[in-house]
Amino acid sequence: MDISGEIYQKQYLHLAVAFDARDPETKEIFEANEMEVSFNVYDSTIEDGGEVLFIGDWLDKNIIDNLIECNVKKEDVIEPTEARVIFPFGEKLKLRNVKVLWELTKQDLFVSVDAKDFVHAVLEDFSSGKVEYTLSK
Repeated sequence: MDISGEIYQKQYLHLAVAFDARDPETKEIFEANEMEVSFNVYDSTIEDGGEVLFIGDWLDKNIIDNLIECNVKKEDVIEPTEARVIFPFGEKLKLRNVKVLWELTKQDLFVSVDAKDFVHAVLEDFSSGKVEYTLSK
């Protein structure tokens, strides 16, 4: 039995983050840290619209891809209205924008399984009672 398919994945190549200095909480944090804040954007959590998401999930939600444009580097600017980066100690800095360099990649997938061995393994699992099966129609 042969199975073939395709795997599509967004690759985030570069991120540049700008914060909103007009936001009082963000301004206060920057002033307390001598106008400099250091963090790893790739390990960040974003709060946006009541949802808290890891940066990759937030980017996936905000960047629209087109399967026709595979392996083409693109740059997008996300300008959220109320999104905030959450720091480990609970501070939240309001985002002004995030510039993202990204690419949609496609990989071909091919799996070959010997049908006899596969059926034999399934029957062996079924007869041993160690694996539960459900019949759905």
